[in-house]
Amino acid sequence: MISISLEEAIERIENLDNRTREDRAKRLSELGAFTISLVNRPVANLMNEYLEEASSSYVYGNFRSCIFSCSAVIDQIFRHEIIQNSNDYKGKRKEIDKLGFGQVIGKARKEKIQSLDAILCDAGWVNDARNRVAVHPICVTAETLDDELAKELKVEYIKNILEICDEEIKEKILKKSIKYPNEKRITLREVIENPYSISAFEFWLWDPHNRIIEPIALESHRKTVRILLHLFPAI
Repeated sequence: MISISLEEAIERIENLDNRTREDRAKRLSELGAFTISLVNRPVANLMNEYLEEASSSYVYGNFRSCIFSCSAVIDQIFRHEIIQNSNDYKGKRKEIDKLGFGQVIGKARKEKIQSLDAILCDAGWVNDARNRVAVHPICVTAETLDDELAKELKVEYIKNILEICDEEIKEKILKKSIKYPNEKRITLREVIENPYSISAFEFWLWDPHNRIIEPIALESHRKTVRILLHLFPAI
């Protein structure tokens, strides 16, 4: 490992800040602002920390981290509500301690916890996004191992993401494109339809995966905020 001086590290960060400032400002604007009230409303201790990580991750373009942090916010909320609605706090905490996020949502549904009933669908969507994109994504093998298989898996990966999208988000993703020096433009939709073309190969070199999941991260954050506004409305 090659070390760098503090001065060089500062210079690199300053250069990165300058290059990405406009994009970060755009994403911050997309998140918007919201107000919740925690007056007389006990909440999970780590909820706010995960929420800050989710927002910061989205602004700085770490979209998988944003999705994961959003799921952590909701997971904290659900666990807290499940425990709070029990007559045996310690016993209930022990009961759900080893459950995964999806199992916690299922537990809340099974126990018919009233405070969570209206947000089960949003929580389920974020859990699905978490599993497909941030935690258990399809493994896309290296082209040098098997070029044809790699292309098939890339298409499968994208289609797997599109399955959880509504039509508006899906169209936004499929319209993502690159423009070549000869003015030719190719969209992701065309790549999926013909993944073995030369244009598709050049598109894959552009590595669109991170940009593809950006709208998923934004929707995860919006659903998380909607959950917070439902449970902790401003007075």
